[in-house]
Amino acid sequence: PEAFKRFVPNCVPVNGFGGGTISPEAANFIRLDFTDTTIFERSLASASINGSIVDLPAGPLGFAVGAEYHEDRSDFTPDLAKKNGDILGFNAAQPISGKFDVTELFLETVVPILKDVPAVRSLNLEAGVRYSDYSTVGNVSSYKAGLDWSPMSSLHVRGMYQRASRAPSVFELFQAGDQGFPAVNDPCAGRLSNGARQDVSAEVAAFCQSNFGIDSATYTQPNSQIEAFFFGNPNLKGEKSDTYTFGLAMTPESIPSLQFSVDYYSIKVEDYVNILEGGTTGVVRACFASLDIDSDACFSRDLGQPLVFRDAVGELKARVPIAYLSELQTKGIDVNVAYRVPLGFASGAFGDAVDLNLLVNWLDTWKLDDIDYAGTIGAYNYSGAFPEYKANLRLGYRIGPVHLSYNLEFLDKMDNQGNIPAFEDPSGYQGVSSTIYHDLSAQWSVNDSIEVGLGVRNLTNREPKFFDIPIDQNTDPATFDTLGRFYFASVRSRF
Repeated sequence: PEAFKRFVPNCVPVNGFGGGTISPEAANFIRLDFTDTTIFERSLASASINGSIVDLPAGPLGFAVGAEYHEDRSDFTPDLAKKNGDILGFNAAQPISGKFDVTELFLETVVPILKDVPAVRSLNLEAGVRYSDYSTVGNVSSYKAGLDWSPMSSLHVRGMYQRASRAPSVFELFQAGDQGFPAVNDPCAGRLSNGARQDVSAEVAAFCQSNFGIDSATYTQPNSQIEAFFFGNPNLKGEKSDTYTFGLAMTPESIPSLQFSVDYYSIKVEDYVNILEGGTTGVVRACFASLDIDSDACFSRDLGQPLVFRDAVGELKARVPIAYLSELQTKGIDVNVAYRVPLGFASGAFGDAVDLNLLVNWLDTWKLDDIDYAGTIGAYNYSGAFPEYKANLRLGYRIGPVHLSYNLEFLDKMDNQGNIPAFEDPSGYQGVSSTIYHDLSAQWSVNDSIEVGLGVRNLTNREPKFFDIPIDQNTDPATFDTLGRFYFASVRSRF
C-alpha cells in the first residue's frame, strides 16, 4: 500500500476481507457520489375554436379549428464516472443535448348524415386533418375519416382510417454513442467463447482474413459479449402510419348495466424509427452477409464510420445507429366487458353494488421487417414482450363511501425470440410460462375532500419470469414485477 500511494495521491488502502475491515476513510476514498441530470423543457402556445356551424337535417355540423406551436429541448448530463464507464454494473453513457420546434394547424368536424330513418337511428361522419411543420423533418400531414352507425339505441358500429405522423425525439436524433455489451457470435471465429465449434464458410473466412487479418481456422472468440456503441441519427425522417379500426359497442336494452365492445385494429408504420437491423446482432450479420467492407451494411454514411470493426487486439466491435429503414405491422382484437349490478344488502345512502370490468387483447401479429414477434420475448427486438393474449379483470364492491377492489392481470406464455427461425440457435432458448398477478385495494371517502386508501400489489409475491436474454439482465422489468409483494397506503385531499 505504501508503494502504491506514490502513484495514487491521497490513496487510502481498502481491506475487503472480513467484517468491519473497511475504515470510514477507505469507504470515502472509493465512494462515488454520482448524479445524472436530465432537463426537459417545453414551450407551448395554442389557440382553438369549436362549436357548430349550421343545423343539418340530421343534427348540427360540429367543428374544431386551431393552431399550436411548441419547442422541445432536452439535455442529459451523466456523471463523469458514468460518462467514463467507471461505475461497476453500468455502461458508459454520453451527454445528449438538442431541440426542435413545430408549428401545427388542425381542423376536425363531425357531420351528421342520417337520423331516425329505417335501419338508421344515427349515422355520423368524423373527419380531421392536421398540418405540421417541424424544424427537423419538414412538413408532414395527418388526417382521419370514419363512420359511426347506430341502427338502434343499444348498438353502435364504428370504423375509422387514420394517417398519422411522428417526428423523432431528441434522444433518437442526438444519442451520442452510449456503450453496451450485447451477446453476439463473431462470424470470423472458428470456435466460440464456450468452446463450441462454429462453421465459417470459405467466403466469410476470406472476408475475415482480407479485412481484419483474422484466421478463422485458429481464432477463438474470447468473450460471448462484444462492445457496441449506440448512436442517434440527425438525418431521420418522420414516421408515417396507417391505422384501420373496426368495431361495435352494445348495451342490451334488457340489461342496461351491461356494456360490451369489440374492436379490430390494423396498424402499419413506414420508416419506423428503430435500431438499425434490429440491434447489434442484425448489424453484424448484415455486414458479413454483404462480404463488402465498403457497403452500406458495413459502413454508416450518417456516422461517417464503420459499423463493424475490431480493436487493437482483434476483438469484434460494432456501432449501432438508429435508422428509419424498418417497417412495423401489428394487428389484433380488443374486447371489453363492463357490468354493474346492485346487490341490495344495504339501502339508502349506503346502497351497495358490484362492478366488473374485463379487458382482453388478442395480438395476432407484431411484425418488424417481416419477422413476427407475436407470442415471444427476448433480446433480438428491444421493444419488449409480446404475449399473444393479455387480460385484466377488475372486480369492485361499493357500499356507501367504501370501495373494495380486486384486480387480476394475466400474461400469456411466450416463446423466446431466439427460437424464431430468423434467429434460430442450435442450443435453443428458454421462454416463459403464463403469469397471473393479484392486487387488492380499499378506498374510503371520508368526506367530499379526503380519501384514504390501503392496498397490496402482487398479493401472492409472484417472482419475475426468467428467460434467456443476451443482454445485461435475465428478466424484463417493464413486463414482470421485480419488487414482489408491495403494500401501500395513501391519503388524498382535494382543495
